[in-house]
Amino acid sequence: MSSKRSKNRKIKGAFGNKNYAAAIIAVLLVLLYYVGTYFYNTAGEYDVEVLAFPVSRGDSIAVKLKNNHNILIDCGSSDLNSVGEEIVAPQMMLHGIHSLYAIIVTHDDSDHTNGLKTIIDTFKPQYIIIADENIENKTLSFMNRSPKYKDIKFRYVRAGDKLKIDDETLFTFLYPLRNAQKSLSKNNSSIVVRLDYKKSSALFTGDLEFVGENLLLKSRYKGLLDVDLLKVAHHGSRGSSSEKFLKAVSPDIGIISCPKNDRNGYHPHEELLKRLAAERISVLRTGEIGVVKVKSNGYNWVY
Repeated sequence: MSSKRSKNRKIKGAFGNKNYAAAIIAVLLVLLYYVGTYFYNTAGEYDVEVLAFPVSRGDSIAVKLKNNHNILIDCGSSDLNSVGEEIVAPQMMLHGIHSLYAIIVTHDDSDHTNGLKTIIDTFKPQYIIIADENIENKTLSFMNRSPKYKDIKFRYVRAGDKLKIDDETLFTFLYPLRNAQKSLSKNNSSIVVRLDYKKSSALFTGDLEFVGENLLLKSRYKGLLDVDLLKVAHHGSRGSSSEKFLKAVSPDIGIISCPKNDRNGYHPHEELLKRLAAERISVLRTGEIGVVKVKSNGYNWVY
């Protein structure tokens, strides 16, 4: 009997100490905070999606965002005649994209542009973002001849410009540089743009080759190259995505827009695939998968 009372006194004494109880509650609250944050970060809604469409020898990538602020990066193919009408537009609608906030045209090559008219007519973007005036004056000159395009605005960008979608979503243009040489090739004048959504990031590189990569690596924007998801440049060609560039970007996932069977072995090239493997980058190829779908909850990209 006395031992029972003694035990009760010990229990009462321990929990009766206000400082001790407060400390336990504080520890529990901290644990709950971190556990809750972990589950929120890893199990939240995946409300940003990158879709790379199977356009064979070409490029077309949609970034599906909240509130219909969707972005399309390029639409073209060198071996599919009606790529906008037959592939990209239907796939966008199938994946719930019915309007576009902007189209980013990385450079003026037909395998990135020859499907744009269908997309512009169908999805009526508010902006067309370019770095090369030839895209407005030649490739998309049909827009200057018809009043139905009068509400679509061209926006010229250079490294350092930003497109803020909302407080959680930001596009930052890293290239071409403001002092870029006019003698650079179209590929090495490609727009390179970084997407940040909360804590996740992606990099879209057009057809940038070694020359442009080296200029970017020497620029003030080198520190913004480190991302989680990379659109591998120039369909996985041998002359893009150098070892040094891949180490600076250090992505977990690489998307390659390429044909199913390239008899010449150029897209993607075996040397490039070895470089990606050496950096332990998971590779997703439109030629193998079809529509490549990668989505983010703001903390992780999954596919």
